[in-house]
Amino acid sequence: MSNNNLVFFKLGSSEEIVSELVEETPTQIIVKKSIMIQFVPNQTGQVTLQFIPYPLGVDPEQQITILKSALAFLPIPAPINFQNAYNQKYGSGIEVITTPHVLHS
Repeated sequence: MSNNNLVFFKLGSSEEIVSELVEETPTQIIVKKSIMIQFVPNQTGQVTLQFIPYPLGVDPEQQITILKSALAFLPIPAPINFQNAYNQKYGSGIEVITTPHVLHS
């Protein structure tokens, strides 16, 4: 799986999804290995992100066809922080570093 195939989109019913894009046509997208993003308050009152398989109970390898008319916006490349969370679930676990750090001796 390449991070270039990871897309972020929102359904008209408000679910925000990160998926591996299999195919895109003028009227639909076909995805697999989808995770839904949930915003959850923690004990300190801050909001954190939680990632849930989507749809629940479906084999992640199962390809799902979504009509573009059901989307609130068309798929865009997944942001780095979503790619990292996705890779923890379905990938190698390697995180993409956005800001290089210099180590000092």
